Amino acid sequence: QKSPDRPALIVDGREISFGRLYERSLRLANALLGVAGKGDRIGILAENVPEYVEAYYGVPAAGMALTFLNYRLNPKEWAYILTNADARVLLVDREYVEKIEPVLSEIDSIKHVIVIGGSGEGGLVSYDDFVGAAQAATPAVEVDEDDTAWLIYTSGTTGFPKGAMLTHRNLVAAALESVIEYQP
Repeated sequence: QKSPDRPALIVDGREISFGRLYERSLRLANALLGVAGKGDRIGILAENVPEYVEAYYGVPAAGMALTFLNYRLNPKEWAYILTNADARVLLVDREYVEKIEPVLSEIDSIKHVIVIGGSGEGGLVSYDDFVGAAQAATPAVEVDEDDTAWLIYTSGTTGFPKGAMLTHRNLVAAALESVIEYQP
């Protein structure tokens, strides 16, 4: 809000301003509220793309928890994490659609697959169409500081990943601690 025209992201020589990032995050939040509810888990399987950053902010703004999938894992591990998280929506880069498709039928909780960089082929929904159809307004949902914002899976001693829930309060505290430690 302070500097909406300044670059927030530079990807392949293309600049995305803070204002555009904020708008797209709001659109994502509102689009998700059309297909899922507060407290639902939203999986993301992508590498370093602008839509990942939009999801960082947009999913928690909708009162939902962003569930990160490591693209280096195999499809069975993705299925385990999505099932364990009880994810309702999967945001997936088109590069990984073919790899995850064989296990999608094993994940009963997934109701919507949104393809980043896709055109909606094969009955899947294009991320740009999904986000583009939503309003860029503050989502009509009340988010509490103790609501889960991110769900990060780590390796466990039993061989199965464990979900670590980070609340909105956790994320704000981490950001504040980082600012305190930065030296001018």
